[in-house]
Amino acid sequence: MKKLPPYLLGFMLAAAVSLPRASGQQAQPSGRVGVYDSRVIAYVQFSTQASRQQRDRQGAEALLAKETGHLALATRLSADLAADQARIHLEVFSTAPASEALAELQNRRPDLCAALGVARLVSKWDDGALSQVPPGQRVDVTDALVHEFVAQPDAQLVAILRAIQAAKPLPLLEAKAQTLIGIE
Repeated sequence: MKKLPPYLLGFMLAAAVSLPRASGQQAQPSGRVGVYDSRVIAYVQFSTQASRQQRDRQGAEALLAKETGHLALATRLSADLAADQARIHLEVFSTAPASEALAELQNRRPDLCAALGVARLVSKWDDGALSQVPPGQRVDVTDALVHEFVAQPDAQLVAILRAIQAAKPLPLLEAKAQTLIGIE
């Protein structure tokens, strides 16, 4: 077998690596894990125009149901709004997962992880998952995830997000107790 010159071997190797993969074949994910502050992601999703409009619609529906005598529906819709408020309280002020925000990213998650160069996303408060990830394999992707919800955050939103990050989260049980007794 004839030996190839090193420059040609390097060129062929680079070309092979850059070739598209056969359909159905995925690139091997890196060992890096994208770590994010779930409180920030929950807040930024909560503060989007789409989220505000949805809450406004829910409130208007509850009010209309009450005004038109559909008290059972009004009660259910009001309870749904209260449950959403409690969930957001736990997500923004404590360490509850940012479930609704992550659900919005679900369809884009594979492409997002690939663009960020990470195999998966993990909340910085998920001690169980992070115990399996060496510190050198963790990459903070909080700001990148913020930009998935708000392309250009204004100065006020940035200040709020930085304040959330700087604050120590409430222990989850304490935050749950607060929501039960109505403290916010």
